Amino acid sequence: GGAWPEPLHTLTQTRPGDLPDAVVGAIRVGFRRLSPSAQQTLIAAAVVGERVSEAILGRATGLSPADLTAALDELEWQRWLQAEPRGYGFVARVVREVVDHDMVTPGQRGRILASLG
Repeated sequence: GGAWPEPLHTLTQTRPGDLPDAVVGAIRVGFRRLSPSAQQTLIAAAVVGERVSEAILGRATGLSPADLTAALDELEWQRWLQAEPRGYGFVARVVREVVDHDMVTPGQRGRILASLG
């Protein structure tokens, strides 16, 4: 119960654990509807940080350039990521936090970070 987001708090101040179950569930369902390459790319983007270049996503995912391009196009069309001069970023920070918190295993996180050196 209670208002969401909490009074005097914005969505950017809300943590994944503070979100209503329906919101987290909707993000999870939408994530699972993505292609495997898009899921892999979205996970890498969530682990790496706020803005990430296509080159870094390529290293982090190990996808071929064609598969990475297709995944990034899908993620842009589905409004998960947006392309900016500094790289790709999540359209909504709260979505990044849910993906990072709920959709990434410790092993995946370690492999992604190890691939980046």
